[in-house]
Amino acid sequence: DGSFDEVILVSDPQLWYPNGDGEQPLYPVTCSILDGDRVLYTNTKHVGIRSFSYTHNEKEHDGALPYTFVVNGK
Repeated sequence: DGSFDEVILVSDPQLWYPNGDGEQPLYPVTCSILDGDRVLYTNTKHVGIRSFSYTHNEKEHDGALPYTFVVNGK
């Protein structure tokens, strides 16, 4: 299907937090498509680094989802 995976290690990243919970640092990531030494296309995007999971919500109220989202351990 033409897809591939690549791992990029970032040492001691500053984590991105939701609005009001902390800083929102962004890192530039540049991807290029090459044909040998020739650059066919290049693009840069700015991305935030964070952890994201969910946990069981023991104190849910009627109509609430049975889980809570957790960002960077909060």
